Amino acid sequence: MLHATSWPGTTEQYAHILTSLLGHLLAHPDRFARPFTTTELLHLVSAPNPRTTE
Repeated sequence: MLHATSWPGTTEQYAHILTSLLGHLLAHPDRFARPFTTTELLHLVSAPNPRTTE
């Protein structure tokens, strides 16, 4: 589980990263249906996402 209290950034950054992660998973339904380890999720949220616009 990714805990907000141990996230090094702000709560706003944490919410944005989780929203981006959900968007990434929903864009690829085959990925959304499988389980992920915490390490895999951390890799996904730390990888740059070129499709994210601010």
